[in-house]
Amino acid sequence: MIANQVYVFVTYRNHGMKVIVDLHAVEGSQNGNEHSGTRDGYIEWGDSYIPQTVAVIDFLAQRFVSR
Repeated sequence: MIANQVYVFVTYRNHGMKVIVDLHAVEGSQNGNEHSGTRDGYIEWGDSYIPQTVAVIDFLAQRFVSR
């Protein structure tokens, strides 16, 4: 999967385009809506998922900041 992401960044850069990386949803529902990873309206996102979410953001930033 990472190889595909790098390919996308290189391809767009070669065509003078830019890419915005959006972390749209993370594990545990952030707002209780269906598009946030829950079907029953239960909000799980909180202290238990914050470190994991920050780790994903850090990974993406380190991996793609220079692309």
